[in-house]
Amino acid sequence: MGRRHAEPEAANGGESLDALHARLDELMGERVALDLELHDVRKAFEELGQPVPEELVELDTAELMAKLTEAKMAHQRALADFQNYQRRQFDNERRACDGAAADVVESMIGVLDTFDMARKMDLKTTPPEMVMQGIEMIRGEMLRVLGQRGFAVIEPAKGEQFDPNVHEAMQQVESADVEPGCIVELVRPGYRMHERIVRPAQVIVAAGAELDAGDDEGADDDADV
Repeated sequence: MGRRHAEPEAANGGESLDALHARLDELMGERVALDLELHDVRKAFEELGQPVPEELVELDTAELMAKLTEAKMAHQRALADFQNYQRRQFDNERRACDGAAADVVESMIGVLDTFDMARKMDLKTTPPEMVMQGIEMIRGEMLRVLGQRGFAVIEPAKGEQFDPNVHEAMQQVESADVEPGCIVELVRPGYRMHERIVRPAQVIVAAGAELDAGDDEGADDDADV
Protein backbone atom coordinates (compact mmCIF):
# COMPACT_ATOMS: atom_id res chain seq x y z
CA MET A 1 0.00 0.00 0.00
CA GLY A 2 3.04 2.25 0.35
CA ARG A 3 2.95 2.89 -3.40
CA ARG A 4 -0.24 4.95 -3.02
CA HIS A 5 1.70 8.14 -2.25
CA ALA A 6 4.51 7.60 -4.80
CA GLU A 7 3.37 10.20 -7.33
CA PRO A 8 5.45 10.24 -10.52
CA GLU A 9 7.69 13.28 -10.85
CA ALA A 10 6.57 13.67 -14.47
CA ALA A 11 3.40 15.30 -13.15
CA ASN A 12 5.48 18.40 -12.43
CA GLY A 13 6.37 18.64 -16.11
CA GLY A 14 10.06 18.90 -15.31
CA GLU A 15 11.38 15.53 -16.43
CA SER A 16 13.12 14.88 -19.69
CA LEU A 17 11.70 12.55 -22.30
CA ASP A 18 14.21 9.82 -21.38
CA ALA A 19 13.25 10.11 -17.71
CA LEU A 20 9.57 9.74 -18.57
CA HIS A 21 10.30 6.64 -20.63
CA ALA A 22 12.23 5.22 -17.68
CA ARG A 23 9.36 6.00 -15.30
CA LEU A 24 6.89 4.35 -17.65
CA ASP A 25 9.06 1.23 -17.78
CA GLU A 26 9.26 1.28 -13.98
CA LEU A 27 5.49 1.40 -13.66
CA MET A 28 5.08 -1.42 -16.13
CA GLY A 29 7.53 -3.43 -14.03
CA GLU A 30 5.48 -2.65 -10.92
CA ARG A 31 2.39 -3.87 -12.68
CA VAL A 32 4.06 -7.18 -13.54
CA ALA A 33 5.31 -7.56 -9.96
CA LEU A 34 1.84 -6.78 -8.62
CA ASP A 35 0.25 -9.33 -10.93
CA LEU A 36 2.71 -11.98 -9.72
CA GLU A 37 2.09 -11.07 -6.09
CA LEU A 38 -1.68 -11.19 -6.56
CA HIS A 39 -1.30 -14.53 -8.30
CA ASP A 40 0.56 -15.92 -5.26
CA VAL A 41 -2.04 -14.49 -2.89
CA ARG A 42 -4.86 -15.87 -5.00
CA LYS A 43 -3.18 -19.28 -5.07
CA ALA A 44 -2.75 -19.20 -1.27
CA PHE A 45 -6.44 -18.35 -0.81
CA GLU A 46 -7.38 -21.17 -3.17
CA GLU A 47 -5.19 -23.63 -1.28
CA LEU A 48 -7.05 -22.61 1.89
CA GLY A 49 -10.31 -23.02 0.07
CA GLN A 50 -11.12 -19.31 0.44
CA PRO A 51 -12.11 -16.80 -2.29
CA VAL A 52 -9.69 -13.95 -3.09
CA PRO A 53 -10.97 -10.63 -1.64
CA GLU A 54 -12.12 -8.71 -4.71
CA GLU A 55 -11.75 -5.32 -3.01
CA LEU A 56 -8.00 -5.91 -2.57
CA VAL A 57 -7.55 -6.83 -6.21
CA GLU A 58 -9.61 -3.88 -7.41
CA LEU A 59 -7.83 -1.43 -5.09
CA ASP A 60 -4.27 -2.34 -6.05
CA THR A 61 -5.08 -2.67 -9.74
CA ALA A 62 -6.92 0.66 -9.84
CA GLU A 63 -4.04 2.41 -8.06
CA LEU A 64 -1.44 1.05 -10.48
CA MET A 65 -3.57 1.80 -13.52
CA ALA A 66 -4.05 5.38 -12.33
CA LYS A 67 -0.28 5.82 -12.04
CA LEU A 68 0.24 4.23 -15.43
CA THR A 69 -2.35 6.51 -17.02
CA GLU A 70 -0.77 9.54 -15.39
CA ALA A 71 2.68 8.54 -16.64
CA LYS A 72 1.34 8.01 -20.17
CA MET A 73 -0.27 11.45 -20.12
CA ALA A 74 2.97 13.03 -18.89
CA HIS A 75 4.83 11.22 -21.64
CA GLN A 76 2.41 12.51 -24.25
CA ARG A 77 2.74 16.07 -22.90
CA ALA A 78 6.54 15.84 -22.97
CA LEU A 79 6.45 14.46 -26.51
CA ALA A 80 4.15 17.29 -27.62
CA ASP A 81 6.43 19.85 -25.97
CA PHE A 82 9.45 18.36 -27.73
CA GLN A 83 7.69 18.44 -31.09
CA ASN A 84 6.71 22.07 -30.48
CA TYR A 85 10.32 22.83 -29.59
CA GLN A 86 11.50 21.25 -32.84
CA ARG A 87 8.99 23.34 -34.81
CA ARG A 88 10.11 26.52 -33.04
CA GLN A 89 13.75 25.71 -33.75
CA PHE A 90 12.96 25.10 -37.43
CA ASP A 91 11.00 28.35 -37.65
CA ASN A 92 13.80 30.28 -35.94
CA GLU A 93 16.43 28.83 -38.27
CA ARG A 94 14.28 29.58 -41.30
CA ARG A 95 13.71 33.16 -40.16
CA ALA A 96 17.45 33.55 -39.54
CA CYS A 97 18.25 32.29 -43.05
CA ASP A 98 15.58 34.49 -44.59
CA GLY A 99 16.90 37.46 -42.63
CA ALA A 100 20.48 36.84 -43.76
CA ALA A 101 19.38 36.50 -47.39
CA ALA A 102 17.29 39.67 -47.14
CA ASP A 103 20.28 41.50 -45.65
CA VAL A 104 22.49 40.53 -48.60
CA VAL A 105 19.79 41.48 -51.10
CA GLU A 106 19.26 44.82 -49.37
CA SER A 107 22.98 45.58 -49.45
CA MET A 108 23.10 44.81 -53.19
CA ILE A 109 20.36 47.30 -54.02
CA GLY A 110 22.96 50.07 -54.14
CA VAL A 111 24.91 48.08 -56.73
CA LEU A 112 21.73 47.65 -58.75
CA ASP A 113 21.12 51.40 -58.59
CA THR A 114 24.60 51.96 -60.01
CA PHE A 115 23.82 49.55 -62.84
CA ASP A 116 20.62 51.45 -63.59
CA MET A 117 22.55 54.71 -63.74
CA ALA A 118 25.03 53.16 -66.16
CA ARG A 119 22.22 51.96 -68.41
CA LYS A 120 21.06 55.55 -68.84
CA MET A 121 24.38 56.57 -70.35
CA ASP A 122 24.29 57.48 -74.04
CA LEU A 123 27.02 55.36 -75.58
CA LYS A 124 27.08 57.60 -78.66
CA THR A 125 28.11 60.67 -76.69
CA THR A 126 29.80 59.14 -73.63
CA PRO A 127 33.59 58.79 -73.90
CA PRO A 128 34.84 55.18 -73.60
CA GLU A 129 36.93 56.06 -70.55
CA MET A 130 33.78 57.16 -68.72
CA VAL A 131 32.11 53.87 -69.58
CA MET A 132 35.08 51.97 -68.17
CA GLN A 133 35.06 54.22 -65.13
CA GLY A 134 31.42 53.33 -64.55
CA ILE A 135 32.17 49.61 -64.87
CA GLU A 136 35.01 49.88 -62.38
CA MET A 137 32.75 51.81 -60.01
CA ILE A 138 30.11 49.06 -60.13
CA ARG A 139 32.72 46.34 -59.59
CA GLY A 140 34.26 48.23 -56.70
CA GLU A 141 30.90 48.75 -55.02
CA MET A 142 30.01 45.08 -55.39
CA LEU A 143 33.34 43.96 -53.91
CA ARG A 144 32.92 46.43 -51.05
CA VAL A 145 29.48 45.09 -50.17
CA LEU A 146 30.55 41.45 -50.43
CA GLY A 147 33.76 42.18 -48.55
CA GLN A 148 31.72 43.30 -45.54
CA ARG A 149 30.49 39.70 -45.36
CA GLY A 150 33.86 37.99 -45.54
CA PHE A 151 34.20 37.78 -49.32
CA ALA A 152 37.64 38.44 -50.84
CA VAL A 153 39.30 38.27 -54.25
CA ILE A 154 42.41 36.14 -54.78
CA GLU A 155 44.59 38.03 -57.27
CA PRO A 156 48.23 36.89 -57.01
CA ALA A 157 50.80 39.23 -58.53
CA LYS A 158 53.42 38.31 -61.10
CA GLY A 159 56.39 36.69 -59.38
CA GLU A 160 54.40 35.51 -56.38
CA GLN A 161 55.11 31.97 -55.19
CA PHE A 162 52.61 29.39 -56.43
CA ASP A 163 50.41 28.11 -53.59
CA PRO A 164 48.31 25.02 -54.43
CA ASN A 165 45.96 25.85 -51.57
CA VAL A 166 44.69 28.99 -53.31
CA HIS A 167 46.07 28.74 -56.86
CA GLU A 168 45.34 26.42 -59.77
CA ALA A 169 48.13 25.99 -62.33
CA MET A 170 46.65 26.08 -65.83
CA GLN A 171 49.98 25.97 -67.65
CA GLN A 172 53.76 25.98 -67.11
CA VAL A 173 55.93 28.13 -69.38
CA GLU A 174 59.57 29.09 -69.62
CA SER A 175 60.20 32.56 -68.20
CA ALA A 176 63.33 34.67 -68.15
CA ASP A 177 62.19 37.16 -65.54
CA VAL A 178 60.21 34.94 -63.12
CA GLU A 179 61.67 32.37 -60.76
CA PRO A 180 60.68 28.72 -61.32
CA GLY A 181 57.53 27.81 -59.43
CA CYS A 182 56.35 31.42 -59.34
CA ILE A 183 53.39 32.98 -61.10
CA VAL A 184 53.93 34.40 -64.57
CA GLU A 185 50.38 35.51 -65.29
CA LEU A 186 46.95 35.56 -63.68
CA VAL A 187 44.41 33.91 -65.97
CA ARG A 188 41.33 34.28 -63.81
CA PRO A 189 41.03 35.59 -60.23
CA GLY A 190 39.88 33.33 -57.42
CA TYR A 191 37.53 34.01 -54.55
CA ARG A 192 37.30 33.08 -50.89
CA MET A 193 34.53 33.37 -48.32
CA HIS A 194 36.18 33.78 -44.94
CA GLU A 195 38.55 30.76 -44.84
CA ARG A 196 36.75 28.77 -47.52
CA ILE A 197 38.15 28.85 -51.04
CA VAL A 198 35.16 29.35 -53.35
CA ARG A 199 37.34 29.23 -56.45
CA PRO A 200 41.15 29.09 -56.68
CA ALA A 201 42.94 31.67 -58.79
CA GLN A 202 43.88 30.21 -62.17
CA VAL A 203 47.46 31.06 -63.08
CA ILE A 204 50.33 30.36 -65.44
CA VAL A 205 53.48 29.26 -63.62
CA ALA A 206 57.14 29.49 -64.54
CA ALA A 207 58.52 26.09 -65.46
CA GLY A 208 61.47 24.49 -63.75
CA ALA A 209 59.91 23.48 -60.42
CA GLU A 210 57.73 20.56 -59.45
CA LEU A 211 54.29 21.72 -58.33
CA ASP A 212 52.28 19.92 -55.69
CA ALA A 213 49.44 19.44 -58.14
CA GLY A 214 51.86 17.83 -60.61
CA ASP A 215 53.18 15.50 -57.91
CA ASP A 216 49.64 14.41 -57.09
CA GLU A 217 48.92 13.69 -60.75
CA GLY A 218 52.11 11.65 -61.04
CA ALA A 219 51.17 9.66 -57.98
CA ASP A 220 47.75 8.96 -59.50
CA ASP A 221 49.38 7.78 -62.74
CA ASP A 222 51.67 5.43 -60.81
CA ALA A 223 48.68 4.09 -58.91
CA ASP A 224 46.86 3.42 -62.20
CA VAL A 225 49.83 1.46 -63.49
